[in-house]
Amino acid sequence: MRDLKTIVFSSVLFILSFCFWFWIYPGHVSYQEQSVMFLWTTDYLLQYLGYPSGIAEYVGNFLAQFCFETWIGATIYSLLLEGVYILTCRIIERWVGKLSILWRFVAVLPGLVLFLAMLDKDTLLSLPLSVVLMIVAILLCQHVSRYRFVALLATLLLLYYIIGAISVLFALYVAIEDIFKRRSYVAILLLPIFLLLPFLAYQFIPLSLSRLYTSDSYYRVGGASPSFKFDFKEEQALRISRLMRFKEWDRVVAIAEQSMPDDMSARQAVLMSLAQQGELTERLFDFSVLDKTDLLCEPNNEMVDLMLVSDVFFNLGMINQAEQVAYNVQQLKGSWSTRAMVRLVECCLVKGDLSVAEKYLDILSHTFYYKGWTEYMRKMVSEPSKLFSNQYYGTIRHRLAKVPFYYNDSELDNILAHVVSNNNDLLVYDYLVAYLLLSRDLKSLTLICENHREKMPRAVQEALVFSWMQDNPTFTDIEWNIDDEVKNRAVLFARKWVKGEGLEGLKKSFGNTFWYYNALAIPQQK
Repeated sequence: MRDLKTIVFSSVLFILSFCFWFWIYPGHVSYQEQSVMFLWTTDYLLQYLGYPSGIAEYVGNFLAQFCFETWIGATIYSLLLEGVYILTCRIIERWVGKLSILWRFVAVLPGLVLFLAMLDKDTLLSLPLSVVLMIVAILLCQHVSRYRFVALLATLLLLYYIIGAISVLFALYVAIEDIFKRRSYVAILLLPIFLLLPFLAYQFIPLSLSRLYTSDSYYRVGGASPSFKFDFKEEQALRISRLMRFKEWDRVVAIAEQSMPDDMSARQAVLMSLAQQGELTERLFDFSVLDKTDLLCEPNNEMVDLMLVSDVFFNLGMINQAEQVAYNVQQLKGSWSTRAMVRLVECCLVKGDLSVAEKYLDILSHTFYYKGWTEYMRKMVSEPSKLFSNQYYGTIRHRLAKVPFYYNDSELDNILAHVVSNNNDLLVYDYLVAYLLLSRDLKSLTLICENHREKMPRAVQEALVFSWMQDNPTFTDIEWNIDDEVKNRAVLFARKWVKGEGLEGLKKSFGNTFWYYNALAIPQQK
């Protein structure tokens, strides 16, 4: 009956955990896979055998590769947390005997702390794995009595090598258990011995003392620690990142329709998705855009996922910039990233650096999920003509600038205009128009639309009508094909503005228009 209660209680916890990671936090699960790269090679294994906690990091990366499939990743997360709970129950039974409902809830606490740590996207799977191994070691040593101190010391040494700094919890627990249950104080010596282990390892391993004491293998950012908090805005950006990776533009737009993300990289991804659907200049102001940086800008460390910026650059044909961001991701993460490596292959292939692309493909061929993709890309390397016939990569190749340029945020309009004039690409043209709209550069917008007599997107019509109304009292001789509804709404907006109606009053009826966006830049009277 006792085991049945444990099974039922742990099953409920597993289901709740799985539902959370699969439906509520899938972006964080996916981020685990794309931020590491596990290779099935001997050399890859050997580099993790040379320092404490390397084995835990290696196995954690092995598990992380399966987060490519969100449901598998959610299962791995849940199983690790489940393991912590069940093993904690076994330790508590050692002290109190039969588990009451209260003690079962107490047993949840270690797993809950670990769950909160895993909410941080940069917490590695080696952390919960190390905790599980540490508790297993505690349980294995509970019944050791003969040569106990020798066994405990050997276990501590092995545990420190496998999981690193978390092994101090093993030393602390067995010291407490020996004091209260065995009336023995010898195990206390394990604590000062543990403090000496990193210093001894420092004599033979070329790592800093701080890393040997803290084991950076648990967290992706060296010297930092998990945030222990829910961040659904970050999750929204990471979910968009996963959808962008698989070119699910419609689902990205659907997320933004519910709530426009705050992260700059995610906002750029939303506008790129709109452009991919041919709706960028039609629906630009439906998504609470702030300024031209929402369209494209140099990445910074405040962005949740730098690869989103690389996605935007790549889809615009700015291959050198997309490649540079991918390189930066490799450097910032401190380890190889599968997504960044895939991008480097794509950039080299589109640029024609086939020998370099081949080298990157050799590396990716040793991964689990990218073997098929590497074989497909090798065909393009061996027969470049297949690149031009490929619907996606052929389009990107067509957008590639004929003359190299130095990227500068302040000259983005000139860069886009240069690409448009060389390639006559509609998506890049829409980006140029959107940039002029967000820059409020009506003069340049008027120039590129002066020969455009066909029906134009709504946002463009609103901007041109606004420009026309600055110098003309009526629409009698207007040069463009503007819908009557747009004209009537423009007049209504102007009347309300002249009467002094504030932005809050205008937002309800005109919040998704160029006129309201432009009004945001005008100082308001108090």
